[in-house]
Amino acid sequence: MHRFAEIRAAAADLARKDGGEVLAKELQPLWFGDTRRSCVVFLGELGLDDAAIAAITGHQLTTIKKILETYMPRTEGMAARAVVARIDSARNAPAERRAGND
Repeated sequence: MHRFAEIRAAAADLARKDGGEVLAKELQPLWFGDTRRSCVVFLGELGLDDAAIAAITGHQLTTIKKILETYMPRTEGMAARAVVARIDSARNAPAERRAGND
C-alpha cells in the first residue's frame, strides 16, 4: 500500500514508453482502494465466501458485502454455479435433512 503511488507511476511510465499514452492516463487517477475493491469482486467471482475474501483483503465482513452488492456482476454463469452448488449441498446432506426433517 505504501509503495502504490511509486508502482502506479512506474506502470504509467512503462505504458508511455510502449506507446500506450491512453493507458498511462487511465493509470494516473487510480488509487489503492480501487485495486482492493477489484480484488474483492475478482475473489467473489471465483466463488470465495465473504469470510475468506475478508481474510485476504483485510476488509470488514460488512464492507465485503457492500462491495459485492455494489460491484459484483450478476451473470448467468454465476446463477448456474449457485444452483449446482445448492443441488450438490442437498445431495450431500444427511437423509433426515433431505427429507425435510431438520
